[in-house]
Amino acid sequence: MLVRFFDAPRWVQAVVACTFSLVFTLLTFWVLIPDSPDQVAVVDDIQAQADSEALSQPMFEDFSADAYIASHHLEIVEPVNIVEPHEQPKASSVTQHVAEVQTTPSAQPRVGRLTAAKDVEKSVALVEPKRLSPALPSTEVLNKEPSEKSVEVARLEPVGRVPAPLTSPPISLPPSASSLPESVRPTRAISILIDDVGYDKQALEILLNLPFPVALAVLPQAPFATESAEKVFNSGRVLMLHMPMEPERAAGRIKMDDYFLRADMKEYEVHRLVDKALQRVPHAIGMNNHMGSLLTTMNQPMQWVMDDMLSRKMFFVDSRTSAATVAADIAAQEGLRYASRNVFLDHSVKKQDLQLAWQRLMSCVEKQGHCIIIGHPHKETLDFLLHDIPVEQQQLVQPLTNFLQTAHS
Repeated sequence: MLVRFFDAPRWVQAVVACTFSLVFTLLTFWVLIPDSPDQVAVVDDIQAQADSEALSQPMFEDFSADAYIASHHLEIVEPVNIVEPHEQPKASSVTQHVAEVQTTPSAQPRVGRLTAAKDVEKSVALVEPKRLSPALPSTEVLNKEPSEKSVEVARLEPVGRVPAPLTSPPISLPPSASSLPESVRPTRAISILIDDVGYDKQALEILLNLPFPVALAVLPQAPFATESAEKVFNSGRVLMLHMPMEPERAAGRIKMDDYFLRADMKEYEVHRLVDKALQRVPHAIGMNNHMGSLLTTMNQPMQWVMDDMLSRKMFFVDSRTSAATVAADIAAQEGLRYASRNVFLDHSVKKQDLQLAWQRLMSCVEKQGHCIIIGHPHKETLDFLLHDIPVEQQQLVQPLTNFLQTAHS
């Protein structure tokens, strides 16, 4: 074959050589070039089917910390003591909209007090915050001991294995966060959950000062995870552990770190890693999955996760990053309090796409009564929450914990 190639006319040889060179170059770029810095979300799974009224939207993996930091051009603002040696601080500084901070702890979710603009009507609670300079002081961590009313529950370990040390005490929901009886639940309500908290202190301040309740899920590997958890706990907001779980796509798996629950883990490894994550996110009363389009489709690992949540008297929210998820079903079988995401707010952070996602949420509310929307601390998302939700729709926002389900609800 080589003899025929060299016997061919020179123009044929040139065309063949160029073709092989182009194919080799494209394959090299496809394998070696990393994700673009502007990519803030890893699209994991497209939902298998939409419902008859197109109330759901394509599902995706939560964006990675590296992509978030790169896309927002964030920089380190101060050294942080991190528990794990492999972690590197990824502090960030957002200089656009920052709300004034109230540092007084409160037992109930508070209404944010933002600096009023001159042209805002008195009847509107949501106003534009002050704009501060880039050099912002660090916020002092408010230390507060865990509740003494927590009930300790034993956890079963695999037979023949050394039990994993349970250093984080079981956490029970406070009475004020218990699910409301169906007889007194509002007929129309929205619950908002913000994921990936723990990288951006100033974004957290904005979220804590929103004039409606939001649940906040903290990533355990984030550099400000523990500090953020303390602030959320002291604010009275619902605090959750945003537990990393193995995704299906290879692009997501290469970004997995030591905090990810993996498909090949044993039961005691799952319990031990959840315990390690909760040490970084103290006071969490619930969990939802970060990524997890593979793990949430596997019965046995999710059984172990739900057993762990049940022993700690926590709840679970299925982020539904896969249409084949079994997380909510297993939670119901175990008698665990649970909920499932209905809409992703910022699959795209373009203004028109955020507005379209919110419209899908309102359509969901009209059909189902109560719906959950999940967002992330993007600048565009924060701007939308601050300025673009009508006052009458803000009044529909209720704490997520008021609408947790059980197998019998």
